[in-house]
Amino acid sequence: MYKLALFLAVVFTTNTCKKDRVTDCDQPIAYTKESTTLTPNNWQYFSEDALAIKSMQPKVYEQTSEGLKIYSDGYRSGARLSSSEKVCLEDRVLYIKWKCEDGYSFNEYCVSLYYDKNGYGGDSKVRTDITRFTTSNSWNNSVVIQPNKWYYTRVKINNGTADAVTAVGDYDTNGGTVIETIQTSLKETTGYLAIRVGDSYGGRDAAIILNNYSVSDR
Repeated sequence: MYKLALFLAVVFTTNTCKKDRVTDCDQPIAYTKESTTLTPNNWQYFSEDALAIKSMQPKVYEQTSEGLKIYSDGYRSGARLSSSEKVCLEDRVLYIKWKCEDGYSFNEYCVSLYYDKNGYGGDSKVRTDITRFTTSNSWNNSVVIQPNKWYYTRVKINNGTADAVTAVGDYDTNGGTVIETIQTSLKETTGYLAIRVGDSYGGRDAAIILNNYSVSDR
């Protein structure tokens, strides 16, 4: 599989928000707790094929014993699970426990921040990918991950920069084995938290299970 990458120089400013002013970003109280409740009230499924929010239904968006599960919405397409409200992330730490299914094919899996709730995932102006992993093979220096294996991503946001560490076994701060450490500049520090599957050669057999997505001050 071959891919072409076009690199552009982009100049942007960072919009920060104070963590003690929740109204700055319409942040619901659920996201200030140590453990975010994983329910459809807090999260929404957005199809990259239909460019629309879809409700819970089998093989699209399901509540499972392991967490919220979303399926890609088509071959070479994708989907994302994102917070229903904007969240202010400056001086916050995110803890995400997740795993994937790949349909025995190449797919992309990312922890992302969206600035436009309904923005198309293929448009980099509406989002920033904080981490990016792939199955089957690496693309653009991505780390290759395994299906049906739990990954623990910790992201610390400070001064408009996201420092992300992904580990297996547990979070890196709890003795997990680190597989990637990456630093990413954010266009804004207020947006919709998201985890997504994209460029899905596995089609609708590609999926993400989100077990935990916590937002903390430490």
